Amino acid sequence: MEKEFRSFAVNIEKSENDMQKGWFMNPYIQEYITFRDLGEMVVKMDECMHHLIEKEEQGELICCHSFRDVVFQSKPRFFYLIQILYTQHHSWQGLVAGTNRPRITFRSTLDCIRIMDQAIQGKQSRKKHA
Repeated sequence: MEKEFRSFAVNIEKSENDMQKGWFMNPYIQEYITFRDLGEMVVKMDECMHHLIEKEEQGELICCHSFRDVVFQSKPRFFYLIQILYTQHHSWQGLVAGTNRPRITFRSTLDCIRIMDQAIQGKQSRKKHA
């Protein structure tokens, strides 16, 4: 059985000067969690993962809402679904999928950030040349 609590929806609302600002959510966390860059996103997401793993081990994991409940204030610029399948050596391994993009396997937290950043930079580059 897949552990849904290891999945996060990530919305990047703003991206300028290599800084991505946005929020992420998880069905087992009541509120959306904001971040000012991808590094801060990773730190906060990792803290959430540790908290959720503890809750699962204690049998106290309660679902607050569904991914279908995601609400956008405006059309999302970049939206990702990150599924963390494993955590080994203090890093994540799993799948990341962006809007209109196939799921891509990542082998580390840094690899996940690189995949997301390449998609963002690629889209911004295409806009500049259009």
